Amino acid sequence: MSREILKWSVRILVLTSVGLCIGFDFIRLFESNEPSHLAKTYHLWDGWLTYAVVPDRGLFLKFDHFPAGDAGYAQNIYFRAVYDLYPQPLLATDLSKKISNGDELLTENQYPGDQWLRNHGVDSVMTIQMDAKRDLPVVSGIRWLGD
Repeated sequence: MSREILKWSVRILVLTSVGLCIGFDFIRLFESNEPSHLAKTYHLWDGWLTYAVVPDRGLFLKFDHFPAGDAGYAQNIYFRAVYDLYPQPLLATDLSKKISNGDELLTENQYPGDQWLRNHGVDSVMTIQMDAKRDLPVVSGIRWLGD
């Protein structure tokens, strides 16, 4: 009797294991496109950032009415922009302020004025807000500073 129970337990274990392997393969192949989805989002932001910048000049990011709970979005956008626009300057605050995370970014994100930005190599301003309906950050405006 115990030998028969052991045989059935092993069979169930093997069948369950095979079923899980097949199931995970189906999920991996047909359902989970997460890495490509993330890359698509970055490509969108890359395009918006490069569109907003004047050649050989920098960009100022203004996070307008951005909720503190969404600081992670601001942080990702800011550091992505630093990467995309290098060696052009990217500013989000006064140069004397240190930015190392999204909370600091939102706290210190004060617009210094057009002339100050022009004096520091920046000729455009991108304003970003949170879209309440989609709960995602969106570009609400791009302004190029005139002469």
